[in-house]
Amino acid sequence: MEYKIPLPQKPKIIKKQANRAVFEIDGCYPGYGMTLGNVFRRILLSSLSGAAVTAVKIKGVSHEFSTIPYVLEDVIRIILNLKQIRFKIVSQETLPIKIGLKISGQKEVKAKDIKVA
Repeated sequence: MEYKIPLPQKPKIIKKQANRAVFEIDGCYPGYGMTLGNVFRRILLSSLSGAAVTAVKIKGVSHEFSTIPYVLEDVIRIILNLKQIRFKIVSQETLPIKIGLKISGQKEVKAKDIKVA
């Protein structure tokens, strides 16, 4: 008895845009679609470049559970807010870049107040 393994057909491009595409791959065994989807997702995510806050140093603060005098939010909330900032990358350089923030007086601090050190 001879067994034949059906191979999937070539992927079809359903929709193609400048930075997005939808493909269709059919003829897979049950469960293989999820496996292929996870593989493609991981490959695409690992090839994306990005920038994020990786370390925070605040003058006069010894640990993340501290509070800063005359500051409304505690240090944990400040760090969580810093992690949500989305940076625009203007060069392909992969070296760490230091950014700084100096505030005096009473004011609302925003991400646009951050400057490259």
